[in-house]
Amino acid sequence: MSITTREALEAYENLAYIVSHWADLRARLQPGGGNALTGMPGGGSARPLPIDVEISDLMFAIEQEARTLGHVLLDETTDWQPRTSRMPALLLDVAERYGHWTAGDERTALAFCDWATEYAGKVRRALERPAPPNYLGPCREKGEDGAGCAGEIYLREGIDAGRCRECGADVTREDQVTYVQTELEARLMTPTEIVRALKVLGHEVKPGTVHKWVERGKLAPLEPGERLFRLTDAMALMRRGEKISA
Repeated sequence: MSITTREALEAYENLAYIVSHWADLRARLQPGGGNALTGMPGGGSARPLPIDVEISDLMFAIEQEARTLGHVLLDETTDWQPRTSRMPALLLDVAERYGHWTAGDERTALAFCDWATEYAGKVRRALERPAPPNYLGPCREKGEDGAGCAGEIYLREGIDAGRCRECGADVTREDQVTYVQTELEARLMTPTEIVRALKVLGHEVKPGTVHKWVERGKLAPLEPGERLFRLTDAMALMRRGEKISA
């Protein structure tokens, strides 16, 4: 049984779906932000950003297959070159030549269509999962001994109140953000830590933007030659709408 034109087009559409949702996968890759509050009471030591392993593995598998298919096209055609080697554009370039696989050997055509269907489904299911909770910094409770609670606050999008899993203290999103902002305002941070802190405070900014601020002198260190900057200076740039494309 040969592959129909409709089935071939469905394979293309499935790959195009993956391409169009690649940015959504990337956004889910780092679910809750990181502990940007280095050195804060109760915040613990700095840790790397958490990674959603399932999303990471899915993106890796798709990228590897796209590169494999791209190499096949380079070997078996004389008129195809990818516009870029970066994802997801590479996958789109591969998808646009779907006829190379679907119009030839039936086994190859079936494998290509099955792969496109399977991974479009995996992407859809991954994105339909409830978004993980947002990290909102360490618990502000000091405890009877004044040492501070070791818990950290996470709230899902759209949820305005919750409870610390460590000490059971009630917390609201508004109070937590106010607390974190007050604690962070006097801190000196690296550009990477500033990006994480701004995210905790509800400001989405690309890492490259903060580095551009530094390169262009818009965000100046406390002392010349240092790599530590005031979060308050970065927040002032955000309020003034200073955005530089990364």
